[in-house]
Amino acid sequence: MLYLGKLVVHEGDDYTALRPTIAVCFLDTSLFSALQDYHLVFELRERLRQELFTDQLAVHILELPKFHKELSELTTPLDRWLYFLRHGEELDAQAVPVPLDVPEVRWALGDLFMISRTDPDRELYEARLKERRDKAALWDAALAEGRAAGRAEGRAEGQAELRRADIHREQTRRGLEVTSMEELQKLSLDELEKIWAALQTNRLDRP
Repeated sequence: MLYLGKLVVHEGDDYTALRPTIAVCFLDTSLFSALQDYHLVFELRERLRQELFTDQLAVHILELPKFHKELSELTTPLDRWLYFLRHGEELDAQAVPVPLDVPEVRWALGDLFMISRTDPDRELYEARLKERRDKAALWDAALAEGRAAGRAEGRAEGQAELRRADIHREQTRRGLEVTSMEELQKLSLDELEKIWAALQTNRLDRP
C-alpha cells in the first residue's frame, strides 16, 4: 500500500487537499467482451465479501463498441459524450441535434471541425491552442514552485524550532546561563546551529 499511495500523493504534498483518484478510459474495442455493460467500474474490494476497501481509487472503463443508443435515447451527460465520441465525424457543427445541443458538446464539435480543416485555418487554430496550453503550463509551473518554496520554508522553521528546544534543554541540564526563548526566536537557523555545535564541543572537551 505504501507504493500505491505514492502514486496518489507525493512527499511534501498537502494531505488536506487530497482528492479521490479516478481514471476514465474510453476504449474503441471491447476489453471485456463477456460483459454487456459499456460502463464498467473497478474498485478495491475484498474478494469474497465484496467489502469496499477505499472510495479514493476507481477505474472507469467505457467501451464505445457496446454503446448503441440512438439520439432519442440520450438522457444523461455520459450518453451525450459517448454518442459524440462514436458519431462526432458525422455531425454538423452548424446544425447540432437537439439532444446534443448543450454548450460543452457544441464547443467539442467546433474543435472537431477546426481540427479537420487545413492550411491557414487549422494553423491558426493550432497556434491558439498551443498558446493556451503554454499559458496553462507556465501557471502550473509557477504554482508548483510556490508550493515547493513554502514547503522548504516550513521545513527550515521546523528545524529551527527543534534546535531552539535542544539549546534550551541542554543549557538547563548543564546548569548554564539559559538563553530565553525570546532571544532564541530572533536567531536564524545557522546561528542556532553554531550555538548548538559550541555546546556539543564544550561537552566533549570536558574531562
